[in-house]
Amino acid sequence: MIFEPLLLNVMSVVYFSINNNLLQVFVSNLTNEQILLVLIFLISLLLIVAILVCFVYLRNKKLREELDEKSRDLREAFEVLSKNNKELQLANKELVKKNTQQKEFINTAAHELRTPTQAITGYIELIDELFKDLLDKKIEIVLRDQGKESTILQLSK
Repeated sequence: MIFEPLLLNVMSVVYFSINNNLLQVFVSNLTNEQILLVLIFLISLLLIVAILVCFVYLRNKKLREELDEKSRDLREAFEVLSKNNKELQLANKELVKKNTQQKEFINTAAHELRTPTQAITGYIELIDELFKDLLDKKIEIVLRDQGKESTILQLSK
């Protein structure tokens, strides 16, 4: 048991006792006015507590509604992001596929272009060697005949 006296003019007036989870008020030698004041004080205290509880309840309700709204907004944003992510993954797969096709096309085109140009390059090198030999061996003959010199020089270039 817990006893706490409330002192008035150095005299014990009220005792609050907590016994078996019950609050008991023992009053001794109090006038009706003093009892009325104590009751008004206790009722005021209970009213203040009730108002605070109502305020906390209403504030909690408002915060819960805001939280629910924010949660709803987050869910919607998550759904949009998930949808966009799936679309981006599909677009990425298509880009990888198109990139592979483009590489294959470039490799095939390069091969097809290299094949005929190799033959052309080989013939050009052969002609260049033939004309160089012709120019080196018969420079004197070519110099005499101006028509052939210009033709050989033009062909060589």
